[in-house]
Amino acid sequence: MSPRSNKSIENQLDVKSIKENDIISESEARNSQNEIFQLPLPLLLIDISGKVIFRNSEALRLFDCLENDEPDFSIFDLIPPDYQIFLTTLLESSRATRTSQNGELIFVLSCGKQLKTKIFVNQNNVNGDELFSLVIADLSDIKQVYDEKLFEVELKYKELAENINEGIYLTERSYITMVNSPLLDIFGFDEQEIVGRRVWEFVVPEQRRTIRDVFIRKVKNLDTSPVEVECLRKDGSRFWAEIRISIFKDQHKIFGVFSDITPRKNVENALKESEIKYRSVVNAMNDGIIMRDSGGKVITWNQAAEAILDLNGEELKNLSGLFPGWKAIQENGDPFNPGDHPAAISLSSGKSIHHTIMGIHNKKGVLRWIRINSVPVSGENGFPPKAVVTSFSDITYLKNTENKLREINAIKDKLFSIVAHDLKSPYNAQMGFLELLLDETINYPPQERRHFVQMLYESARQSFALLDNLLLWSRNQTGKIPFQPKEISINELVENSIRFFGLSASVKNIKIKSCIGSNDLKVKADYEMTNTVLRNLIANAIKFTPAGGTVKILCKAIDDEQLKISVRDNGVGIPKELQVKLFKSNNINSTPGTENEKGTGLGLIICKEFVERNGGKIGVRSTVGKGTTFYFTLKNATITQKCEGTCMKNLGAVYAEIMKKPEIRKHFTAGLAAKFHQGYKTFDPNALHEFSRMLNEIVHRYHLEPLIPLTHNFSYDCLLRDQNQVNICFSEFEKLMDKLEQDQRFTTKAPEDVTSK
Repeated sequence: MSPRSNKSIENQLDVKSIKENDIISESEARNSQNEIFQLPLPLLLIDISGKVIFRNSEALRLFDCLENDEPDFSIFDLIPPDYQIFLTTLLESSRATRTSQNGELIFVLSCGKQLKTKIFVNQNNVNGDELFSLVIADLSDIKQVYDEKLFEVELKYKELAENINEGIYLTERSYITMVNSPLLDIFGFDEQEIVGRRVWEFVVPEQRRTIRDVFIRKVKNLDTSPVEVECLRKDGSRFWAEIRISIFKDQHKIFGVFSDITPRKNVENALKESEIKYRSVVNAMNDGIIMRDSGGKVITWNQAAEAILDLNGEELKNLSGLFPGWKAIQENGDPFNPGDHPAAISLSSGKSIHHTIMGIHNKKGVLRWIRINSVPVSGENGFPPKAVVTSFSDITYLKNTENKLREINAIKDKLFSIVAHDLKSPYNAQMGFLELLLDETINYPPQERRHFVQMLYESARQSFALLDNLLLWSRNQTGKIPFQPKEISINELVENSIRFFGLSASVKNIKIKSCIGSNDLKVKADYEMTNTVLRNLIANAIKFTPAGGTVKILCKAIDDEQLKISVRDNGVGIPKELQVKLFKSNNINSTPGTENEKGTGLGLIICKEFVERNGGKIGVRSTVGKGTTFYFTLKNATITQKCEGTCMKNLGAVYAEIMKKPEIRKHFTAGLAAKFHQGYKTFDPNALHEFSRMLNEIVHRYHLEPLIPLTHNFSYDCLLRDQNQVNICFSEFEKLMDKLEQDQRFTTKAPEDVTSK
């Protein structure tokens, strides 16, 4: 459809339709029509199909082709196909909502030029016909005005940018379009050498890809947080810079402020290096270190603190007093008051506190002793302190050793009194018999002389047994008894013991019987230790059995893994109140036998230590007047699996792995060494568990592959299941620990000591 002449348009619009309820005059309506025709913006009146019904003078000027009188002219003839559906949508939306609709639209002029416009659509009713008014704004004019204003702003901005000390740049679609003089001074480039390049091209090569990705991500997320980058000057020197940006996403522009922070970065790096050195020194220490703020909250700590206190980093970070699970105690066993902690005292008084002893229970409930020192960190005025540094060491091994020494000294004092008394009687008897035998004036019959010799032998045997027990006990306390487990035939062991006690048993007319049914019973244990245990129990049975009595030796399997060996007599028996004290070192009693035989009271204590060293248990059942049965268990050798010992074949690799890092070597020679020696000496379950836990923790923390087989052998379950094999492993592992400790002692000597050798 083509536009109509003004005459036809007037007829089409009909002046009457412009009147409002026939109240205004016809001349007024024509004036209103003329005002619309003279509107300063292009205006078209179209129907739903796009047929142009009316256009004002601005529309005629904008669309010069509308002056043609071609019939059936449509607005869609001026719109590219891709935009036609958009106009249809606006018309339908205006009809449906009866509201104004707007949007950007492209028109193609008769000269072929494309015109970008913004249109406003309103639905109108004229003489009952549904028409739509289109008001058109030419965006090209608006853009020109905008560009002029923007240019003015940029000139002012550039003038401002030249008068500040920091570097400034502007990028558009990631390319630098403008820089100021300070930025050129920082980099040493000319303006033409920077403009047109990307920001990350001035970053050190190894970081360019990373910085590029950072900037792309920042634009995408509108993230304006500052970025620190290492950059290159024109002369190739490196420096650190901080970039702060503002993002104009719709314009694809970034405004950046560039600051040279090399001096600040140098200070930060120096501080970081200093902190790394401090950390290395502190973490290499065997003592735990904790720093608390003025409120008592933990600020920092070292690795030894975690190991000694058995707390992880999160638990330490939230520590503000005594850890609830510690159940902290004083040396006398009383609860430890939180206010008496050295750190609390130093914070409240500003004084240093030294050598405070505290007992804490770790997560497994094992008691650990620590010695604590604290030093306040003074503020500007000296008081109150702004922080406190606490150092502490694990003295559990020393504490246990101290207690053990007290116990040994008590035993020693008691033994001296026993030995002084009990050795005197046998020697007096021996001297008396020898004097009788040496008296040539008396001619004794052979039978009586034989009796004297038997009495001398028995007295000497008792004296030897007493001295032998003393020697065994002292060697065991110093850890000098070797442990060499092997398969032992029970029948052979029992027969040898029966022959050994044949004479002393015959003196009291006591029968010793072997009641072992099978010849195939074998145990895996140390032969000398097992033989000592059996002989002590047989000697006790003979000692406390009256003349004419019987001693039986029995052995049977109690389960799939253990054998029980029993020594049963029909002697005097033991009261129940004494049975619970028999195996305790703090209750040594030398009780005379049925014929006043003497002893040290050490025999059963030695038996207990030797049986437990071999992974077994010892016990007693007794009834006064009816007899006593002592029994002990050992590993059944018939089902014991052979250990290939592969974990002991790689000790060279283990040593090399440990020596690679000083901090690993420190862990071995400090905390782990004490746990190892304590566990190896005592085989106390708690000590073994602590050693196993600490070894596993070190192996997993530092990923020490060569040590993994060792951790499997030293697992707590394995320690309880096969103590014999672990004894072998311990004896080998001791060689490794000795070598590490020797190396440690050598490296910690003063220079003059080393060179003097």
